[in-house]
Amino acid sequence: MTSRLGQRATAGGRRQSAAHVGLRSRRGHPRLNPSGLFVGGSATFQITFSSNVRAEDVQWSVADGKAALAFGPQSTAPQIVVGLAPGTETLTANVAHFVGSSPQFNFEVYDYADPIALHFMFICDNNGNHVGSADDIPGLITGVNDIYRQAGIRFAQASVSYTNEISWYLNSEIRNIQQEIVNVMTNTGGLEIYIVPNIAPGVAGRSYPNQGLLMTNTVSAHILAHEIGHQCGWRDIYTFRPDRPPLTMPLSRDHLSPADWNNGPGPQEYYPRELPLATVIKRCLMFGLTSGGNDIPAGPIKGYDKEGKFGSVPVGTQGMNRFPKHDN
Repeated sequence: MTSRLGQRATAGGRRQSAAHVGLRSRRGHPRLNPSGLFVGGSATFQITFSSNVRAEDVQWSVADGKAALAFGPQSTAPQIVVGLAPGTETLTANVAHFVGSSPQFNFEVYDYADPIALHFMFICDNNGNHVGSADDIPGLITGVNDIYRQAGIRFAQASVSYTNEISWYLNSEIRNIQQEIVNVMTNTGGLEIYIVPNIAPGVAGRSYPNQGLLMTNTVSAHILAHEIGHQCGWRDIYTFRPDRPPLTMPLSRDHLSPADWNNGPGPQEYYPRELPLATVIKRCLMFGLTSGGNDIPAGPIKGYDKEGKFGSVPVGTQGMNRFPKHDN
């Protein structure tokens, strides 16, 4: 997010500021909201200050000792925090002469847990031809783990197998064939991903809860992470649906959970002015189109669900299934 802490003129010449906060990932990685990090891991939090705010005016602090500042507390630069112990933590930027609530970042520090096993199966023709490549899988999982570190979950490759059932290869876009495919591997104690030639026009991934996932490639960490999100209990969120007006309103605190609002005292106080709700939705991992971002917020966000109902859609860590694996 673009973010700025700027000056407002007030009676008597005292400086009063309004803040906008922005969150970003490690340099070179996809933009995401670091709503969490692992013990020993790090996350970068950023506020862009206007030129009238000096480094000595800013005092960063953590509330509960679950994380520590990587650098000195007085700085207008992006602040890196390191996870120390599991639990909820709050990072606050206290600014001298700031009138109003100080901007805060709420996040979780997660202990390392055993990775969730991923089992891959390639659906082949009679000559062994298939889409995707097993060579892509390590990089694919690395990308998924980089997205899910903000939720304190990680994954590991467990197996790769192949089947040359020609009817599945030629008809993988048919629903009843898909249901046959996702029932091949059972009792794995992990998640099963089946690589098929086709799913449906314009569809690169599909989730069958408690059965398996379908993908048409082995290179898109975003698509695999999105489909895993359905196994976590999250739902697709949209900015428009058929016969529904597009969402054009600016973001407000009513659209987010308190954990995601970052202490803003009023509408958009810690976000760029007139930031559209639709922009925030499109940054979410669970945005219903493949062009979405990788944000996993703390709580739900208001938007359209798949059926076109406007309301809070579960897309965040609160209440999620933290063990998205199949036991049958």
